[in-house]
Amino acid sequence: MIRRSLLLCLVALCAALPAGARPLTAADFTPIPVGRDPAALRTHVTMKRWAEAVDTVTGRSPEAAFVRGWLLAQANRHAAAVEALTPVPAALPLLADLARLTAAQAMLTLGQPAEAARLAEPVAAKTGADARFARRIVARGLRDAGRLDQARTVYTLILTSDVPSEVPVALLGLARLEVSAGRIDTALEHLLRVDLEYPAHWVGPKARELAESLVAADPARRAKWASRSLEAQVSRGERLSDAGWHNTVLSEVAPLSKAALNNSQRCRQRYAVGLAQRRKRQFKQALVTIDEAVQACEAAKHEKAPWARHLAGKLHERLGKEASAAAHYRAQIKGHADHRLADDAGFFLVRHLIEDKNDLKGAHETVARLAKQFPAGDMLPEAVFWVFVAAFKAKDYARAAKILALNDRLTPSGEFRHRDSGRVSYWQGRLDDVAGRTAKATEHYRRTMAEAPLSWYAVLAYSRLVERDRAGARRHAKALLAATTGKPGFEANAPVWQLAAPEGPASAPFERARLLARLGLPEPALEAMADAGGGDTPAANWLSAVLMDRAGAYHLSHDIMRRKLSEFRWLAPKGAGAEQWQVAFPRPFAALVQAASKETDVHRHFIWGVMREESGFNPGVESHAAAVGLLQLILPTAKQMRSAKKKEPAVTKRSLTKPKVNIPLGARYLAHVKRYTRAQWALVPAGYNAGAGALSKWLKRNGHLPLDLFVELIPYEEARWYTKRVVSSWAVYRALYGEGFKNPIPYISQKTRGG
Repeated sequence: MIRRSLLLCLVALCAALPAGARPLTAADFTPIPVGRDPAALRTHVTMKRWAEAVDTVTGRSPEAAFVRGWLLAQANRHAAAVEALTPVPAALPLLADLARLTAAQAMLTLGQPAEAARLAEPVAAKTGADARFARRIVARGLRDAGRLDQARTVYTLILTSDVPSEVPVALLGLARLEVSAGRIDTALEHLLRVDLEYPAHWVGPKARELAESLVAADPARRAKWASRSLEAQVSRGERLSDAGWHNTVLSEVAPLSKAALNNSQRCRQRYAVGLAQRRKRQFKQALVTIDEAVQACEAAKHEKAPWARHLAGKLHERLGKEASAAAHYRAQIKGHADHRLADDAGFFLVRHLIEDKNDLKGAHETVARLAKQFPAGDMLPEAVFWVFVAAFKAKDYARAAKILALNDRLTPSGEFRHRDSGRVSYWQGRLDDVAGRTAKATEHYRRTMAEAPLSWYAVLAYSRLVERDRAGARRHAKALLAATTGKPGFEANAPVWQLAAPEGPASAPFERARLLARLGLPEPALEAMADAGGGDTPAANWLSAVLMDRAGAYHLSHDIMRRKLSEFRWLAPKGAGAEQWQVAFPRPFAALVQAASKETDVHRHFIWGVMREESGFNPGVESHAAAVGLLQLILPTAKQMRSAKKKEPAVTKRSLTKPKVNIPLGARYLAHVKRYTRAQWALVPAGYNAGAGALSKWLKRNGHLPLDLFVELIPYEEARWYTKRVVSSWAVYRALYGEGFKNPIPYISQKTRGG
């Protein structure tokens, strides 16, 4: 169902559309049902549970036939997929090409190569991503059907396209043709090029497997395959490292340490291996390797030298070698002042002075020099603030004011960032409060709310205003939420937010994307949007976000808004910008969230805030720490939250991907953190992220401090930033969807416990 706010937005903007452009209406986004349970279909598709998704498609329309066929193909039920998709091209011209390609790929698996090539050939003659994929199918189909000369022609066409992702596919295909023709040496030349230039491409392992089979019984060819220059081997190692193939780097690139490498080669090889060791948490070995990389890179004056220095500093710091870490950071600033990592070194150096040397004066002098030297550095605001917090905690308010004023020298980012948007004006207000300048403090708190609407610092600022004038603060907040106009170029009535169907060549792929989204297939819809040619522009991203939102793909729609359209945050969430905010902050699984909220007394807005920041609304996501599902629970914690009294089934990793299991367990854990730590709600995210035990320890150490300062002193950066994100999201849900609250924004006491 289309929101009323979108309908009003469309009516208001129609007059501003380009001549001839068709405005999109509510009907353009209405889901097309293909079964009795569209919500279940969307959930299964999001989690890539294809067999379960197939079972939800019970309709008999051409649209249902396409969705069923596409899902059957994903579920590897190829014969059934071909049967379902065969009538689709005639009945649904918009989806004809995708139906043909999906069926053709299934035919290849079924051993029907000639039919697959024939079916894909009309698509291969076109342009775009579908055409490139079709050429692969045609080439392979012709090859498997024994029509080798024709296959060679198509593979050569793919090779000469110079599309990086397609070149290794063509090389592997040509190599297989050469094997069929008995030209093994030529085949190995193609395979060697894949292995050296595209080792991390998905065809890379296939190429190596084929090469190994060709040289297995031929020592001369094996020697030729293994004969590679040191430069080629090091370059291959860099490509593997860039792709994150760290295990392969350790097994295949690390042995090159014994070779006679020149400084440039030694620099690159040691850096790749050291990075892999660090990723595998082999910190001691990584430190030795990266220190060697630093020496070689500096000697070669290689572009990796600052990167090696940066990694060396972090490793020394990680292993408690603070003095040598600081030496690396100083060398970075001195030797690579023009590099973008130089200000990062300054940040770590400032931390060293505060944390290890307890030298506030030295840190102040250092950060002042850094602010002058690196005004545009992205880490300089963090360095300045780190020293400010130390001065504020020490109640050296005169020094703190001077440090905070250093921000005037820095280049503003212009972006919304949870960690610092509104930070300077809020803490200026705090300094004003300390000095008794109440009117000035009020001015700064109001500025914070306007500069960074509904951010962490805006919530803090609002809470400060409530404590001095509750009624006035509420009036100001309500007016601000309804009247914020937006940044230049992104005002509520700006062209970027207009929803209109593209014209010309982009029309057909857009209509295909729209139809796929309405059918509940968001990822193919996004691929079709890419073919529409809008590019990575704000207008195209907004249209994609709306399509994904209407398809129920909230993990995709909100992510577009978060990563590519943060300008929405300066629109009025309770006014003309409501639609943008609602797309960025959806409310999926509402019945489950409401039930969990009722059971645990954790407010539904808080649960959605945690869900958004934990999983981005993806039920099937699993983190590197083995946290699973919407509220990112690790299995031991989830098992502890299971209710034996309710005779709930045993909890498994798979069951945690089910919203009906994950949401109540996650809500119970939130309530547990609250009870265990006795922290106020604004600090519960810190315990949810780092563990209730960690939060209790921090409260024991710093719980006497005001809450705003307490959060800035959370020692884990991830938990500190996570807390700010969740509280901001909680505030947004409250502002957008809250009814009956006296405070339109959550009020947060400065007491760390209770509340």
